[in-house]
Amino acid sequence: GQYLKSRQYFENILKVDPNSWVGYAGLLNLFIERDNLPEVLSIHTDLRARDILTDIPSPLLAKLAHYYLGKNRSDTFNVRVDLGIQSPRLKDEEDNLVPACRGVLDALKEKDPDYPPLYVASAKLAAAQRNLKLVEMLLKEAEQKAEEKGERYAAALQLLGEYNYTIKQPVEAYKYLNAAITAYQYPPEFTYEDFYYESESIGKAYAFLGHIFYYFFDKVKFRFGDELDEALLDEDADKMANLDIARQKYELAIQENFSSPEVRYNLGRIYYVNQNYQQALEQWLNLYEDIVTNPQVMFAIGNAFYHMNNLEASKGEYLKMIAVFERKAESIRLPRPERKEHRIIFQSLASAYNNLGAIYQIQGSETKSSIAYWKAIDYASRLGMENEFARVNLARGFKPRTTPIMPILDENIPYSIDIFRADMR
Repeated sequence: GQYLKSRQYFENILKVDPNSWVGYAGLLNLFIERDNLPEVLSIHTDLRARDILTDIPSPLLAKLAHYYLGKNRSDTFNVRVDLGIQSPRLKDEEDNLVPACRGVLDALKEKDPDYPPLYVASAKLAAAQRNLKLVEMLLKEAEQKAEEKGERYAAALQLLGEYNYTIKQPVEAYKYLNAAITAYQYPPEFTYEDFYYESESIGKAYAFLGHIFYYFFDKVKFRFGDELDEALLDEDADKMANLDIARQKYELAIQENFSSPEVRYNLGRIYYVNQNYQQALEQWLNLYEDIVTNPQVMFAIGNAFYHMNNLEASKGEYLKMIAVFERKAESIRLPRPERKEHRIIFQSLASAYNNLGAIYQIQGSETKSSIAYWKAIDYASRLGMENEFARVNLARGFKPRTTPIMPILDENIPYSIDIFRADMR
């Protein structure tokens, strides 16, 4: 109802005045909001043909550029195949809308060269084309343009933080991300204009701060030790202190409606390390779509179920992961420990079989338990490694005792969703 009324209203304006920027701007914004790409491209083409693209308000041009940036070719979408778009003025050879985006940004620069979001959108285009030096230059220009107006621009600061994180400069990243979080509390004047589109979020800034404390804490502590108000950290502060700060940041990210597989997994692992297994499981059960590419997450889920004494659910996770990795292991004649994917496959199998053996042992199934421990030892040996957990469990598992001994569980759950062990960073 409302959409059709609005569309009719703006189309009527264009019937009266075919060059009305008000009519075009209204339709353009409507189609972006409805995610109607063919209509957006049609309006864009009309504006260019009539040479009135620069009449469109600056915030809407920036919003259009961001919209195009979000339409990159993917496994499920292709502008050429799905929409029949062929024009080199709209799409590049890789079927991305880079030329369309660049045309919008050129018009915005001609219209309003001091508009800070112009440089943020341009930086995101440069990032999509992997031109990192240009990214940094454009983001600093965005921040400078805001400062000239006596303001601080959260999106530019946040993206500078993310850029420094990407190039492994956590100290600089920490500085910019904290500045961004402060800047979000005092938005610049231009963010209140009609059609303004906020491309970043405070939740994502918190997530990246969480990553810094999760992965790079030692470097940040060395530089900012005196300024860390979250916790008083002395020289002997162990890793639990940085994980606690990472946890706070990740929880804030989720509170601010930002989520990613990395945030969910890392937060779950922090809960797990602190023996909050139910909370760990709640985070990891968000990851079922990502398990296809990261089956080792099933090992972490299996361990959480084990600690909650849900042995059948735990066994199910280990068996599913074993099925995936054994298929991969069968195609590897000679495992090479220096190859990351070989380590992930064979270490995961060794760990899963040890823990599967532990479950069978608790359930009193001696044969199944012994076979699982032997398999754990065998898979580790293929990497030239010793599986001490499985050897000890096998040696003492079913000896007659007055009080039964609990088997040793392999607690080496993956360090993060993309990093199998901390030493693989």
